[in-house]
Amino acid sequence: MTDQIEPYILILTGKEDFAWVGNQTELEETLDASNAKWEITVWSGVEHGYTDWSSDAYDVRADARGWEQMISLFEEQMSAPTRIESGGIPQRKKRPPSADKNNLKLARGRARGTTRRKLLKGQSS
Repeated sequence: MTDQIEPYILILTGKEDFAWVGNQTELEETLDASNAKWEITVWSGVEHGYTDWSSDAYDVRADARGWEQMISLFEEQMSAPTRIESGGIPQRKKRPPSADKNNLKLARGRARGTTRRKLLKGQSS
């Protein structure tokens, strides 16, 4: 069973995050050397705690974009294949209507507040 587990590393951080120390190129080379599957997103001017609404570091754009990336990764990594095509590539199930992108944005907007909902819908806050 564990032979089927393929870990994936998603790093979402701000350039001004005090916890983001070290060399990104070195990290990428280390991950590549270990055959890891990974992606790194660094937002300029964003500090540690950018997803904490009560923090002075809160950044609505980085928070929204990071959320989208995380949800996208979850959908990609956790959806179950429905069948194997002749070429051996699993075909994934289509997302249910409840997972529609607009519904996800609206649900997160309700959870996160009006400012975030307006930003995600492309309105000014």
